[in-house]
Amino acid sequence: MAAAAQGCQDFISAYADYADVLEAPRAVHEAVAISILAAVLNPHVTIQYGALPSTLDLWTLVLSGSGLGRNTLVNLA
Repeated sequence: MAAAAQGCQDFISAYADYADVLEAPRAVHEAVAISILAAVLNPHVTIQYGALPSTLDLWTLVLSGSGLGRNTLVNLA
């Protein structure tokens, strides 16, 4: 409760605010933030699904028209 009162954000919201200087929609910045989290946690976190441990492998595909700046999104991350 105290953290919410001080205006603290989760990583995804904070990254989307940071990257919102580009012309891409906020949802794309949030997807990039989720991909960053998955890449950082992948070797360290597994989810047990029966006898199969599953890692946080995540592939994100951004479809857009020409000139949206998909390369810029990745470079900013």
